[in-house]
Amino acid sequence: MASGQETERPGRDAGRRKVVVTGIGPVTPVGTGVEEFWSGLIAGRNGVREIARFPTDDLPVKVAGDVHDFDPSRWLDPKEIRRTDRFSHYAIAAGKLAWEDAGTPDVPSERGGIVFGTGIGGIETLLVQHSVLLEKGRGACRRSWCPP
Repeated sequence: MASGQETERPGRDAGRRKVVVTGIGPVTPVGTGVEEFWSGLIAGRNGVREIARFPTDDLPVKVAGDVHDFDPSRWLDPKEIRRTDRFSHYAIAAGKLAWEDAGTPDVPSERGGIVFGTGIGGIETLLVQHSVLLEKGRGACRRSWCPP
């Protein structure tokens, strides 16, 4: 979470706001949540494991830093889980964990924010829907991916 306040610094930084990070929400291969993540780091836990979520027979790489044992139902209802990609589940969980880590502050929404980064979000759903389109046709795709 971040909140800003005007600063008085001369030069090119004049008028920029200070940002204060008050909570973190790690969703990582080493652990989800501050406690689990931190204990994993301290213990030297390796988050890279053999890929188990999809077949790797034809792939040269057999390991990845996947987030294992992640249960999106802790943060989303079943309908939201079905309609969103795994990276969205991670983002929502990370945001809610960061908010809790910040002490669930009571601040106006325009005074707080979340910064979340992803390299290529939504690729899993894109690939699945592309296969559905090729194998079953346009009518079998989700409407949001293959509009009529």
